[in-house]
Amino acid sequence: MQRFGYVSIIGLQNAGKSTLTNALVGHNVSAICRKPQMTHQQITGLFTHKETQIVLIDTPGLFAKKEFDKHVWNANGAADYAVLLIDISSYSKNAEQIARLGKMLSRSSVEKILLVLNKIDLVEAGEIEPLEHEIIGLLHDLKLTEKIQKIMRTSITQADNLLEIKDFLADKMPIQEWLYEENQISTLPPAILRYRDWE
Repeated sequence: MQRFGYVSIIGLQNAGKSTLTNALVGHNVSAICRKPQMTHQQITGLFTHKETQIVLIDTPGLFAKKEFDKHVWNANGAADYAVLLIDISSYSKNAEQIARLGKMLSRSSVEKILLVLNKIDLVEAGEIEPLEHEIIGLLHDLKLTEKIQKIMRTSITQADNLLEIKDFLADKMPIQEWLYEENQISTLPPAILRYRDWE
């Protein structure tokens, strides 16, 4: 039985959105750069896992400019699920921006969110649990926890729990026929993908 759906990946700049997109797809379809504001447009990756095909919408990070916020809203409107990606290692200094993003998500049309805490390898083992509780507390205050279906921890660069993330998202997509070929990796034109590989 085939499943197909759209998943938006939402987070601050450098939270690891492009890295997650590329890791799930298995190819470099989204630009990776330590420089903020690198992703200036929605990038769509595509992967097939078991009987499920998923289009990933990698959105720009959260910026002051209204056009970037508009990208986030558009991605939410098209998605069956949203992945809220938070860099747990920099949470303390980014809590205010994460709160702003949480407010946007709480008002969006997406009703189901997978919360992924990234870069756990950069945090002392004893600090992970308290930080996670702090993050959940913030999201609870924003009335966002009722939308969060599951919380997962990962270090994307070390491939921690990537298969589990794939399995979870695949099981949650609507039952419907695939729209793309099984080996297709993006909805972007091939020329753009070749340029990104060259980068």
